[in-house]
Amino acid sequence: MAKIEKSGQSLNQIKTSTNLVFNFVFLILAVMCVIPLLFVFSISISDEESLRVNGYQLIPQVFMCFCGMSARRSSVPLSCP
Repeated sequence: MAKIEKSGQSLNQIKTSTNLVFNFVFLILAVMCVIPLLFVFSISISDEESLRVNGYQLIPQVFMCFCGMSARRSSVPLSCP
């Protein structure tokens, strides 16, 4: 049988430039998925008056000290029977 010569790349590998393009695309997609989560967290720790005056910001100017305290004081039970 004849010996088969293997080149430097096998058939299941992609070029470095293509790999960089794929990495960049997936990085952009990951950032697009994480940014809304950061906004939700930022809004949850922001002061309500600050949201009215300044709008939504990724880094809030005024932090609310008692996050979620109004939910604990409500008369509606938080757990379902």
